[in-house]
Amino acid sequence: MAAITCKYHITTPARWVCHHCQINFCANCIDPPRNDRPPPCPVCKADLTSLGTGNLVTPFWQRLGQFFIYPAYPGPLLFVVILTAISYALANIPIPLFSRLSLFIVGIVFVKYAYVVLEDTAHGHLLPRSITNEVLTEQIILPLKQIALMFALGAVLSTIFDIFGNGVFWVALAITLFALPASTMVLAMEHRFFSAFNPILVGSVIQRIGLPYFILVLLLYFLSLASESLLGMLSGVISPSAMIALFFFATMYFTLIMFNMMGYVLYQYHEQLGFTVEVEADTPQDKDAEPMTSPDLRAVEIMLQEGKNAEAAQRLTEIIQDAPGNIDARERMLKLARLNADNALHTRQGQDYISYLFHENKLGLATKVYQDCVAFDKQFRPVKPNERVEIAKLLRNNGHHRTAVTLLSNLHRDFPTFDGTPAAYMLVAQLLCEQFGEDDKAKQILQYVLKNYPHHTLVNEIQTYLGVVEKLGAKGKAV
Repeated sequence: MAAITCKYHITTPARWVCHHCQINFCANCIDPPRNDRPPPCPVCKADLTSLGTGNLVTPFWQRLGQFFIYPAYPGPLLFVVILTAISYALANIPIPLFSRLSLFIVGIVFVKYAYVVLEDTAHGHLLPRSITNEVLTEQIILPLKQIALMFALGAVLSTIFDIFGNGVFWVALAITLFALPASTMVLAMEHRFFSAFNPILVGSVIQRIGLPYFILVLLLYFLSLASESLLGMLSGVISPSAMIALFFFATMYFTLIMFNMMGYVLYQYHEQLGFTVEVEADTPQDKDAEPMTSPDLRAVEIMLQEGKNAEAAQRLTEIIQDAPGNIDARERMLKLARLNADNALHTRQGQDYISYLFHENKLGLATKVYQDCVAFDKQFRPVKPNERVEIAKLLRNNGHHRTAVTLLSNLHRDFPTFDGTPAAYMLVAQLLCEQFGEDDKAKQILQYVLKNYPHHTLVNEIQTYLGVVEKLGAKGKAV
């Protein structure tokens, strides 16, 4: 009865299963279903099957501590204390009829609140809400239906005893006690006496919950024993007067625990029972899982883990076409190309990515992308000349001088009509001369520019710098 976990987030309960692939997925792995259809499997595209939201909820038998704590919250605890004090005072009134009638009214109020606890918990509100007059008076008929149900069951059992005798009576009593929690939950869901008294409907609830219902009945039985045991242990220790107050307090406290537990069972199995909740179950996040910045990438990550690299590349291509600004998709596409050693895909995607970043004026990120790309493929170059020049300038400013020189090499061959080549080669000459002391290479580059671009606006500046380089070269040879 342990929760089924996601294959890709092993600490997270699964929400869906693909019977074809035999893979369990959590809600983080799958896009939310649309049009009342189950979502498709990211691997095979077949419809997924729901595992039920109950698989996302912590099983009730694993949170017994929270059930015991629930009545100890300030609101419920103060309510129980006040009702205990009232009940104690009424129990000591020397007018039996008035005392019993008053205690009956107090009991009605308490049972009404117990049903509020059950229903709130069943709807997913796991902490007590404020106790207001509206909370206690709305649907006040509900506890009367509960009392009527108990009388009706008692009448049926009495009739069985009269007709069939002691043996059958005890069997019927055991069945009735076993079905009573389910009957109570039906009454909370339907608010109808005859629904709670309907053995077919009650049996359906038991069947849909399954084996955990037996655990619930057993736990409720142990809770009733605990209450009786507590009173039994203290009966000889405290005064009879205090014993009366303790009886009222313990009875109400343990009853709230039971109703809170039954409500939680409805919450845990609400999908199987067709019961609509107000607070859907949350999926615990896998702390070790890589956060996904885009829901579209969930299927891609799963395809990659399943070794379906071609399908992942195709899906990433579609995502980038639909959303060019999806940085995560572009980064994953480049990583996938490197993983597959696909230089053609890597070059195409890297160049397109850099062009997009230039268009968005994100030069710093474009430079980082270039450095990553050239680390994988030494021949990689941006597709446009101005991109190469601007990246080279930023590389120079960041101290990556050799990378800047390499990026601008052969610019005149790759882009014969580019008007920015003289300025770019001027930059290369400066780096060669000032950073690496390669004066001869710098001189050759400057002479090439003067020869092939004699009418460029930078000719005078280039001639001046060429003179500086020649002087430096002459000094170097003299030394």
